[in-house]
Amino acid sequence: MRLLFALPLALYLSGVLSAQSERSELWWTLEQFSQTYGYSRDQADLKTVLIEGQLIQGGQAYEFTLRKRRPDSIRYTLARLEHSITIGFDGVEGWQRITTGDKVQVRTLNKQEVAMLTEEADFEGPLLRHLRNFSDRIHLRGNERVDGELARIVEIDQRDGSKRRYFLSESRNLVLRCELLNAAGACLLQTNYRDYRWIETFPFAFEVENRVDAQLISTVKVERVQVNKDQGLLSIYFKKPRG
Repeated sequence: MRLLFALPLALYLSGVLSAQSERSELWWTLEQFSQTYGYSRDQADLKTVLIEGQLIQGGQAYEFTLRKRRPDSIRYTLARLEHSITIGFDGVEGWQRITTGDKVQVRTLNKQEVAMLTEEADFEGPLLRHLRNFSDRIHLRGNERVDGELARIVEIDQRDGSKRRYFLSESRNLVLRCELLNAAGACLLQTNYRDYRWIETFPFAFEVENRVDAQLISTVKVERVQVNKDQGLLSIYFKKPRG
């Protein structure tokens, strides 16, 4: 009887130890990611980022310029011929400007659009935030090969019910893939990161591929990255323009 009574307790304790082991491995994975991306250093090291290149979508090529400034300002411009679209966020207000020849339209972004921009403007990202504030919303989901490279899968339960999965290279600790999943677990968007290069000791993917239902939607080819070259950039650059 004592043996039968102790068996559930033994199973419970083994489950606890297994969970602790998984959490330890998850913490170690996030810590390695943090060191690779420079987050173990003083956060002030990375103040501004400039990225330029081409986005190819639907057989058309668009020139793009992306600027970010700490703590949470971002401005992104996509242009082709006489058409351009710019979106920006100054930490408070998000906006969009569309230019077609001499015609200019400016509007304020809605709450959902601002939430997306806020996430893009964040220099740290959700993986680092969860490392600093460990919670039950982040999990380790095993391993999978991405482009032939073994990767650990880190899954984050987001507050809106969706999930985000990051595939982190076991050997290089780089983000190889990110997937946005709905509440049912179906993949809404898959983003693949390739051709990493080191700029001022920080890794940047020079090729980014977006897929929906395994179909290629767009490819980003980065041509230039500058780190901390725009420290004199004024705040007005990220504010909503009048026209």
